[in-house]
Amino acid sequence: MATKKRAANARTIYGRQEQVLVGLMILLAITIGLYIYFISHSILNVVLREEMRMDIAATHSRIGELESDYLHKKYAIDKGYAESLGFTPVTGKHFVARDPNNLTFNQ
Repeated sequence: MATKKRAANARTIYGRQEQVLVGLMILLAITIGLYIYFISHSILNVVLREEMRMDIAATHSRIGELESDYLHKKYAIDKGYAESLGFTPVTGKHFVARDPNNLTFNQ
C-alpha cells in the first residue's frame, strides 16, 4: 500500500512539474513573440522616420525653388512691364476715412 501511495505521489509531483514546465514554455514562447513584434515595430518606425526626413528635405528644397522663382518674377515686374499690360499712373489720390457717423472721402 505504501508503494502505491508513493507511486501516486510521484505521479502527482511529476504531473505538477510537467504542468509548470508547459506553462513556463508557453510564457517563454509568448515573451519571444512579443520581443520579435516590438523589435520589428521599432525597425519599421526607424525606416518610416528616415522616409519622412527625406520627404521633409525634398519639401524644403521645393520651397526654396518656389521662393527663388517668386523673387525672380517679383523683380521682373517694373513700370515698363506694368504699362505694357495697360496699367496707367495714378493721377489723383483719394483716401477713405472711417468716421463713426459715415464714410467720407478725404483728399
